[in-house]
Amino acid sequence: MKIAWVAAASSLLLLAHTPGSGQVVRPYKIYQVKHEDGRVFIVGENYGPVPFSVILRVKLVSMRSSVPLPARVALPPDAAPHVLVTLTPEKADFSYRYSTQGDVGVYTGQVPDSIRNCPLPFQAATDTIRPREKAPKQYAFALPDGTPIVAVRAGTVAYVRQDQKNARSSKKGNTVFIYHADGTYGSYSNLAQYGATVQVGQAVQPGQVIGRFGGNKYETNFWFTLVYLTQTDVAGSPILFERRRLRP
Repeated sequence: MKIAWVAAASSLLLLAHTPGSGQVVRPYKIYQVKHEDGRVFIVGENYGPVPFSVILRVKLVSMRSSVPLPARVALPPDAAPHVLVTLTPEKADFSYRYSTQGDVGVYTGQVPDSIRNCPLPFQAATDTIRPREKAPKQYAFALPDGTPIVAVRAGTVAYVRQDQKNARSSKKGNTVFIYHADGTYGSYSNLAQYGATVQVGQAVQPGQVIGRFGGNKYETNFWFTLVYLTQTDVAGSPILFERRRLRP
């Protein structure tokens, strides 16, 4: 079946900052395509190096969806257009409205077991581990400025932001995401401004230095979270850290 590519109202979902520059990389996009027979296709394209999962929420009037809604759909990193959902009119007077939320990784429907004997994600002599009060599976560490931050698992760098000097929250701070083969990713947050030493698409090994900590006057801790996808959101996996620190 040929699709008439009539309209493409793009909705960019993730902005990854290229290390060492102000350039913004747009790894994937979601847009709508209207067929001449009235059908609407919600389409996604992933230009990044790792899979992304999209939550698609749609409000329909006199239309039906090809999949149950809301839908969680994975986009492979192949830069090809993938139809996420097809909306078909049932009456002449129809309408729709959709919103999307994108996350690094793949939704598997499984909750990871507690990760035991996980190496500490830094090179420093410290035993101070503080689960955050509002996010108990986001682990905070009191580290000296300049501490090397290391990958705890092998994976591919999916996101880098390092242009912030003094961020008041982890969502706006300097962060590296490393995607793992099981669909999860490690979030390494509160790095020093321009302190990342990796770039999007780079393969990393356990113990490899990925950046440096420090320099944020509003937040003095380094944050680490092992993130997995739920059907409608993301969550942190419980971790039991070992005291042996990784060396590159």
